[in-house]
Order: sequence, then C-alpha cells, then structure tokens
Amino acid sequence: MTQMAQDGALVRLESAVKRFRTPEGGSVTALDHVDLTVGQNEFVTLLGPSGCGKTTLLRCVSGFEDLDSGTLQIAGRPMAGVPAHRRPVNTVFQNYALFPHMNVAANVGYSLAVAGVGREERRRRVREALALVNLEGLERRKPGQLSGGQQQRVALARATIAKPQILLLDEPLSALDRKLRQNMQLELKYLQNELGISFVFVTHDQEEALTMSDRVVVLDDGRIQQIGTPIEVYHRPANVFVAQFIGESNIFEARVAAVDGDEARFETAEGLSLIGRSDGVSPGEELSILLRPENFELLSDDRELGPDRAAMEVRLVQEVFLGTDYHLIVRTRPGDKTLKVTVRDAHHEGLSGIAPGQPLRLQYSRHRLHPLRG
Repeated sequence: MTQMAQDGALVRLESAVKRFRTPEGGSVTALDHVDLTVGQNEFVTLLGPSGCGKTTLLRCVSGFEDLDSGTLQIAGRPMAGVPAHRRPVNTVFQNYALFPHMNVAANVGYSLAVAGVGREERRRRVREALALVNLEGLERRKPGQLSGGQQQRVALARATIAKPQILLLDEPLSALDRKLRQNMQLELKYLQNELGISFVFVTHDQEEALTMSDRVVVLDDGRIQQIGTPIEVYHRPANVFVAQFIGESNIFEARVAAVDGDEARFETAEGLSLIGRSDGVSPGEELSILLRPENFELLSDDRELGPDRAAMEVRLVQEVFLGTDYHLIVRTRPGDKTLKVTVRDAHHEGLSGIAPGQPLRLQYSRHRLHPLRG
C-alpha cells in the first residue's frame, strides 16, 4: 500500500532544505526544514512576500531544483533523482512559455505529439482541452494574436491535456488586469474541480489565496508560518507576521491583566483596556492583540452596546470613500494610537456631520479580538 493510499497525501515534503550560493561565497537558505502535504484533488496556495521561498518550493516539487536535504514523495514514490519530465506534474509559468511560432492547437497538443500520440487522438484531446478553457474556434491563432487572458488559458490547456496528477502554477495571473484576474480566479477553481487533480498555486496576492484555496500555506524567510483554511489564516492568524500580511490589521502590544473563564482583559501599551477571548492566555503574559478594521462598528450616543461587545473612544482623522465601504483613520482616546476602521456604506449615517478631530464611539466584538504570540 502506498503512502498516498494510507493517509491521502499526494505530495509529501519532510524537512525540506534548499540553499543557494551567493556571488560573495556565502549561501542563502530558501527553504528551511519545510514540512508540507498536499492531498488528492486539493487546491493549495503558497502565499508570501517576494523571496520567501514559495517559487523555490514549487520548483523542488516539479524537479527543476533538487533538495539539499529532506525528502519529497509524490504518490508514495520518492522523487530523489527523478528528472522533471518523469514526474507526474506539469507547470504553468508566470510568462506562460508558449511557442510563438506554433498556433494554439500545436501549443496545446505539443506534449502529446512528443509522446507519439496519434494525430486523430491528439486532435480530439486538443478540442476537449480547448473547450474546457472556453477557447473553441481559436485553434489556428498564434500566441501573439491572443489577449493575455487567452494566452493564460492556452497555457492551462497545454499543462492539463496530459492529465497530470498535480498542476503547479507559478503566479500565472500576475500579468492580467484586476478585472480579468478576478474572473480567472473563479475559472481556475472551476477547472480544478472539473479536472479532479491537485493544484499547487504560488502567489503574493492574498485575495487570490483566499478566493481559490482549500488550504493556504503562508511562508516567510524560507519557513512555514501557518497552514490553514482561508478562514483560519484570516480570522485566527498564528502570529503577527501572518496577521499583518493577510488583510488589514490593527495590532496592539498588550499585557494580560485578568482572566475570567473564557474571557480576558488586556491592558495595551497606550493605556487602553480591551476585552476578548482568553484563548489559553495567562495573567501577566505579554503578547500582541489583533483587531481587523471590519471588526469595528460605529456606536451612536443613544445606542446601547450589543451583546458580547465592548466600546472604544476615538477621534476621527480621515475618511475615504471606496465604493461599498468607507475607510476611516482614527486615533484612540487615550493613547493616540492610529487605527484603521471599515464602515459599510449602509451604516455611514453615523458619521453624518462629524469632521476630522471630533470624537467617535466604536464597538467591537469580543470574540473577534485575537491574541497573537510571536
């Protein structure tokens, strides 16, 4: 019985280390003892800033780079010494890497032609692949006659026509404009479900990661900071780096003043008293506290606190309209700490007649206040 059959892991990396030599004679550690599994028919996104190791990790899985230490298995088979073309994976690159002298059909069917698949079978499979990515009728066009989105679809069809067990995607949407990129995010997830194969997707764009992924792997400096569902990494980040990298954040440095059951009181460096979940914290412990901008609501003078809510006094600094939302910059009273607050347009009447410098009352859900360690 293979490892994949035992626990469902299609890809398994254990203690993966990859270093690169520098021109000065030293070395840079791109992967620092990384452990990761990818399940069958799972969409996993590698998310992090430039230089964090996500593309290196992808290249090690594909076979374009070799690990310095650690192990890699795909479908229960060790990959040490197995060249890229013999691994059950295909890669979609950031620049698509299409052959400019070949038309769409020839680009998509290239791997089948190299494998010696017959002409009629090849034509049939090319038609099916192009239909899956909505490119019927463009078989004779050259890549230079296509839009960026169409070129991206050609690259996807070419990568999936041989039915790999895993598709690796290295920031394939980065060259597209925002509207097209958002459309392609949904199409990629649909394509992954239709094909029934695993996708490992590299991006530095948090919106892409949260939109498409079954699990998000957040990396920094060659190490995994957190692995979780999009909801987990957004609402319950493992540390300050994850909290600040994913979404907008308000971070407070605080000390645990008291714990009462599942509730704790935190005293911040600015002199604020915040109430939230205890989450295993201990009195006297020093840590960081996260409150997202959307965790706040405006609270008028005649409005009572909602259940499980706590209040905060601030003054308005700046107001910015962004379509469905208003983004507010406020400062706390006391402490003068700058915070970001998001107010939905439907709730904006609470700001009527309030100018910069004037006081506001906010309330926040105690359940959304999240302690951070590290």
